[in-house]
Amino acid sequence: MKASIKNIMKRHPVTVRDNDKITEVISLLNEGKEGIVVIDDYEKPVGIITNSILSQSLAKGIPVNEYVTAIMERKFQVVYSKEFPEKCTGEQEVWPVLEENKLIGTVTLKTLLNYWKKTGKESKDYLSALAQYSTNGVIIIDEFGYIKVYNKMAEKILGVSKDRALGWVITDILPHFSLMNNIKNRETQIGEKLFLEDDTTVVCNRFPIKHRDRIVGAICIFCDISQQEKLSNDLELSKKYNKEMDNIIEAFSDGIYISDGEGFGLRVNKSLQRIAGVTAEDLIGKYISTAVKQGVISSSVTIKVLKMRETVTITQRIKGEKEFLVTGTPVFDEKGKIKRVVTTIRDVTELNNLQKKLTESNELTWKYYNELMLLRKNRFAKGDLVFKSQKMKRIVELANKAALFDSTCLLLGESGVGKDVIASLIYSNSLRQNESFIKLNCGAIPPSLLEAELFGYERGAFTGARKEGKPGMFELANKGTLFLDEIGELPLNLQVKLLHAIQDMLISRIGGTKPIQVDVRIIAATNRNLECMIQKGQFRKDLYYRLNIIPIEIPPLRERPEDILPLIELFLRQMNKKYNKNKQLKPEAIEYLLNYEWPGNVRELKNIVERLVVISSGELIEIKDLPESLKINKLNKVGKDYRFNCKSKLKEVIEDVEKEFLKETLKNYKSLREAAKVLGVDHSTLSRKIKKYRLFL
Repeated sequence: MKASIKNIMKRHPVTVRDNDKITEVISLLNEGKEGIVVIDDYEKPVGIITNSILSQSLAKGIPVNEYVTAIMERKFQVVYSKEFPEKCTGEQEVWPVLEENKLIGTVTLKTLLNYWKKTGKESKDYLSALAQYSTNGVIIIDEFGYIKVYNKMAEKILGVSKDRALGWVITDILPHFSLMNNIKNRETQIGEKLFLEDDTTVVCNRFPIKHRDRIVGAICIFCDISQQEKLSNDLELSKKYNKEMDNIIEAFSDGIYISDGEGFGLRVNKSLQRIAGVTAEDLIGKYISTAVKQGVISSSVTIKVLKMRETVTITQRIKGEKEFLVTGTPVFDEKGKIKRVVTTIRDVTELNNLQKKLTESNELTWKYYNELMLLRKNRFAKGDLVFKSQKMKRIVELANKAALFDSTCLLLGESGVGKDVIASLIYSNSLRQNESFIKLNCGAIPPSLLEAELFGYERGAFTGARKEGKPGMFELANKGTLFLDEIGELPLNLQVKLLHAIQDMLISRIGGTKPIQVDVRIIAATNRNLECMIQKGQFRKDLYYRLNIIPIEIPPLRERPEDILPLIELFLRQMNKKYNKNKQLKPEAIEYLLNYEWPGNVRELKNIVERLVVISSGELIEIKDLPESLKINKLNKVGKDYRFNCKSKLKEVIEDVEKEFLKETLKNYKSLREAAKVLGVDHSTLSRKIKKYRLFL
């Protein structure tokens, strides 16, 4: 019984998705896969890829990080499981096999060859098929020189069509191949290079075809090696560049040592041998760790670079005599792996000549830094700090100026005005911006624990103390900034210790005997009147003067109404992002917010906006969603804001005020009963007044 395609196919097709990268194909083909089918999201074959297709694509310079669609063969034949192997035609090396329009396997060229051999089809049919499916160019002539077989790859390499070649004498069409000489001389020629007219280079194998000791033709199998030839030329050019690079390395006055990604020595220049007193044999051809063990060098920057994966500079002794400044720099390949480590070595004494220039350079850098910091004062938005008022503009300008120096700042203002934001602004623009920023709320910690928090304690200082002791906020803020919020809540006994710590920059832990030197910039804040507290004996005058070097008083929100709308917009964006909402405020609701006096300042405004985003039911926040305190505040302002003519009669004034008052009230409530209840009148009374003033609910 004749075999079907299903009997000879491979049942587990190798597939990739059309959105996979070429690197995935390379990995599969390296595993020995003969052919790959590219499928789409519907599991439908949309292309095929083989070794030859991949090689040709890479030779064209297609990057390996491209999608497989850039290299796959889109024109291909599919076969069905019930068909016979003879259906596998077309010049391809893998055929997708479908059953009920589903991919169930593949047939490869190797599978077909095995099938042909088993079924005895090895004669002319087999030879012709082998030629057609070969990834090399194949030309077969008969004993008279007529071309009998001319495959697709031959057409592609030579640029001569099959129709023009078949049936013609080879010497007329393709004289370069000299196949008639193989018939005449009965010779086989292997690996001969032919240079064709279009700058194509091929390497070919030519041999006669014998049948019963008689020469009946000749065959030529060839492949295009133009790309390889180009690579070979590039290699020669690379050798030339490497020679030039060697000359450049030798021209350096600094010592240079190069290792591979494992720390294996590859080369050193003569300068290193001269200044360090080592030979090439000490370092080349051995791991740097071995050189350290043998005492050739005291430590290795190469080992540190391989471990840290970054440029490293160390001071190193070589053979125990001289000290050098050594810098190792990693060189990464395209996969992020260290390929080389380049180390430069310079005698430290040579650097002394550069000290003067370095000092001048540092002074210039300092000058540029100060200029940059002055420019930054014009940036009037940082995090939660947004404003439009001139008052806040002056505050920010003062904070930016104060940031450039380590002088103590005292931030004054009501609760919720944003003292912590100004403190963060000063820190962020200061010279200590890359060091720690420690915050301590003096009013949030019990007085009995506050000293331990500020100054720390030693082991066993008191019952419940940690066995290892604990550093205080001053130590944690060393080299950085310490923000003491609510400084007015600090007990008198701690004010003395804090004063000495700020003056001398020396602290003592609880239970400690040795003073600890610290370097801390102090920012303090309070909402209390420290001068009144001084008069009452609640705050030390000397501490006040020590803190009050740069006082910054932040005005309450009611004194800068221009800032309310920008703050509303900021907090609305933040809360929408936080809760994944897209709420907006109606203009009438915004008017209520703008007219409110905000006794809780910015903190209250932020909390109100958050509440509105969370509790409002629709996308638009309306007046009805506002807290009652805001609505009452608006109603109270009706009488305050009413303007009337001094010649008006009392009754007219009263009626006008009553009408406006009722109009504002009715805007906020959906029913007369609800409005009457709030106003403290009967439903019928309110109805009569609505008719009287011709108002609408």
